[in-house]
Amino acid sequence: MNTPLALVPALSFGVIPGIVTKSGGRPCQQLMATAVGIGGLAASVALVLRPDIGIVVFGAGFASGLLWAVGTVLQYETFSLVGSGSAFSLQVGAQLVLSAIAGLTLFGEWATSVSRVVGLVALALVMAGVSLAGWQGRGVAAADHADHRRAVLLSLAASVAFVSYAMMPRLVGATGAAALVPQAVGIALGALCLSLVDRALQRRADASEALFGINVMPCVLAGVVWAVGDMAFVYSNQLNGIAVSFTFSQLAVAVSTVISIVVLHEAADVDKRRRLIAGAVLITVGASLVGVTKL
Repeated sequence: MNTPLALVPALSFGVIPGIVTKSGGRPCQQLMATAVGIGGLAASVALVLRPDIGIVVFGAGFASGLLWAVGTVLQYETFSLVGSGSAFSLQVGAQLVLSAIAGLTLFGEWATSVSRVVGLVALALVMAGVSLAGWQGRGVAAADHADHRRAVLLSLAASVAFVSYAMMPRLVGATGAAALVPQAVGIALGALCLSLVDRALQRRADASEALFGINVMPCVLAGVVWAVGDMAFVYSNQLNGIAVSFTFSQLAVAVSTVISIVVLHEAADVDKRRRLIAGAVLITVGASLVGVTKL
């Protein structure tokens, strides 16, 4: 087993919430900067590896990129509402549940009785972890409860977009660089359209306002990091199998939790910190069990 390769997606996806949270600007501006980073790496990959991309693969990758752009701008909004630790845990949990449903209905996974039992236990652990990580506790202001409800709704919508984005390349058998390049095109176009819509809805008086400025430049790094993790995940699937690569990638929630507590200081309250850690542990264990069902 290629363990270092399997760990790359977990580290990549886990540090992105911290990078974005440290960045300034609006979610759509952050998305534009992220798209620049993804596009830069995708262009380099295309020049060096010259992947063979057919019309079907390009179409699926392009649609996948559009869906990722929608999910990402919703995700970035939740970071500003409830913090990256709670938001990322909620979204990982929702994606695990949705991807399990998709795998069961579309790809014939959980074919045996044992895998169904293990899968249901795994999803129960995931949901318990999500509840712990997202629980607001007592004495929380009404405004915070409103932000939390909005974050839950946005996270569910983002999770639907992310699961759909992940399924598109799989449906057509696209792998590696062949998937990343058209994804980058879809992400760039999606980011541009969402940013223009955002500016129109905000009724910006200054039409010359940049789609992203210096304050969101860290998100360019987030885009590069995501693209590296995305390719590593695809190649890990090929070398290690879906069970190993999927399980290891879900360790991203543990990485994100550590960063939110140690670096971002989002969980200053001891009880909240404990709930966030316990939730991340339950989600990780549940994700590992989901990986077992794919053996």
